Amino acid sequence: DAAAAAVGAEFGKEDVKFWRSPGSPSYLLTEPFGRDSKAAFAELSVPLLSARQNLPLVHRVEVGAAVRAQDYSDTDAINIPTYRLLYQPVRWLTLRASRAEGFKPVRLYDLLAPTTTFTTNITTTSPYRDNLRGGEPLTPGPYEYSSGGNPALHPERSVSRNIGMVLDVPVA
Repeated sequence: DAAAAAVGAEFGKEDVKFWRSPGSPSYLLTEPFGRDSKAAFAELSVPLLSARQNLPLVHRVEVGAAVRAQDYSDTDAINIPTYRLLYQPVRWLTLRASRAEGFKPVRLYDLLAPTTTFTTNITTTSPYRDNLRGGEPLTPGPYEYSSGGNPALHPERSVSRNIGMVLDVPVA
């Protein structure tokens, strides 16, 4: 088996418009909101050993890696790597492990939507609970409620690690 590689690039544009239905407080836009993105990615898969080497407990050993370089116009550029290992001691048993990172930018709406504040009235029959106080019912009365974007939000990052086994049972 030969090594395999893949490379690519992509470009994107994201725009958001804010509006309210007639009769509601109107959103005021002072500028259009948008984001451009550029990305390049590469992946490499390298078989290290196979059954051709005739080694005990080695049917196949393979490693792989990938990286994605992502640049959004409103955040810092980021590199997102992935690594994997596959080991088959025999043809019917596969052991595999991987580590991958993830990145998700904040949606423009969640970041930039105009904020509006409403007053709502909680009654004794309202089903609302205070999650910060163990789920106790809210005291009846007027409450201010704000809805809209939060410019202090940050992109989400993640790391996942997986270890697994595949058992191929032949069917007669």
